Amino acid sequence: MGLITEFKNFFNPPKPGDPPAWFGRLKKASYTSPSGQVVPFEFADLQDSVEKKTTAFESAVGDGTYIQDSGRTSGRFPMVVAVTGNDYDMKAQAFMSALLERGEGILNHPIYGKITVVPFGEISRADNLASGAGQAIFTVAFYETTGLQIGGGGGVPQLYDSFLDASAVDFSNKLDLGDAADKANFITKAKAIVAKTKAVMAKISEGQALLQKSVEAIGDSLNSGIDLLVGQPLMLARQTQVLLGEPARQISSIRAKIEGYKDLAAQIFEQTFGSSDHEQTADKNNFHLVKLISGTTIAASALAASVSVKAVSKIELGTATALTVSEITTRTDLINTAIALQTMLDDYQAWHDASYTAIAETEVNIAATDDGGGVTELSAVISAAIAETISASFNAMVEYRTVLDSDRTPLDLAFEFGTDFNFFCNSNNLSGDELFIIPRGREVVRYL
Repeated sequence: MGLITEFKNFFNPPKPGDPPAWFGRLKKASYTSPSGQVVPFEFADLQDSVEKKTTAFESAVGDGTYIQDSGRTSGRFPMVVAVTGNDYDMKAQAFMSALLERGEGILNHPIYGKITVVPFGEISRADNLASGAGQAIFTVAFYETTGLQIGGGGGVPQLYDSFLDASAVDFSNKLDLGDAADKANFITKAKAIVAKTKAVMAKISEGQALLQKSVEAIGDSLNSGIDLLVGQPLMLARQTQVLLGEPARQISSIRAKIEGYKDLAAQIFEQTFGSSDHEQTADKNNFHLVKLISGTTIAASALAASVSVKAVSKIELGTATALTVSEITTRTDLINTAIALQTMLDDYQAWHDASYTAIAETEVNIAATDDGGGVTELSAVISAAIAETISASFNAMVEYRTVLDSDRTPLDLAFEFGTDFNFFCNSNNLSGDELFIIPRGREVVRYL
């Protein structure tokens, strides 16, 4: 206890039963919706989190680790909110309405004050009519947002094409196949990685006969023609990009495609460089090939996300068609997709910088230099896709969970919720007897 505090307490000692000093510094909690609707609420224990945006770079020689500090993410504020009183049901409905409005709202946090936020992910509500009548308990997470600067850089398809151009030219300029041994080494490694890429693209195209047939044909043509294409590295790069990008242009099974691209990129990022002296050129050639494929993989993920966003905007959300056309339909789906794209870009940049450090040398060598060809364009296409995805999330369906207070039929609930019967059954994973009667106490999901 400080001297000043002791002095104050001597003349004005706290009385027994008085609340602690911090209690008086708490602010009244409320949420102001984008339209200006202000809804006060009570709250339980609070928690929040923030992440440091840091990347570790290990040096190929010497001790120590360089940590790149890129600041922090926005704050995340999960809260358990209570709405009480004789008219609690009307207040609860107003609170839910405010949370579901599209756009940025203002959270008056009890500790931090006013924060610009967007309600994120699931919103659950519990009305404990037997054990706690006269109150509704909401569980909701508020994410701080800095807002989006959208536009000025062209749409995702145009930025994607710009990246392909820059990346292919960069690969063509850096490939060094003057030595016969280096050429043979490159052909062997190229065939292996093209075969792996073809297998992943075929896997994420399952169930789409025409697309899968196209992927198989492109992969076979590329693999069988590598011996000749090494003499035309620009053509080799272009055909490799076509193989990777073909599935991204189709609107079906978007979630599976993005997961497939993500898994392929993760496998690529496990590869390291920095071999013995007699394999230096082969190592550099391999780096530029892997750089081409990994960059195109991430860019194709951005294109797939953009295709999904545009498909969702043209259909009636909550229908069976929406689930068939694109599995990325809810606000949570879209936000998670944006996070996945940013994570893939961050992983790529960390891998790229570490790999380039491993192959760099003091003597000037075109194969060992890296002027960032394609990196700026890749950042642009990812940023545009993230902006589109988050913007679309403001108008997307929000997952809302409720516990049934009596036995209900799926058909009855689907009608009450105003959604397609098949969509309701699929989104709630109904099977067996639940397809006829859903028992009391079962939690069900609806989308608003």
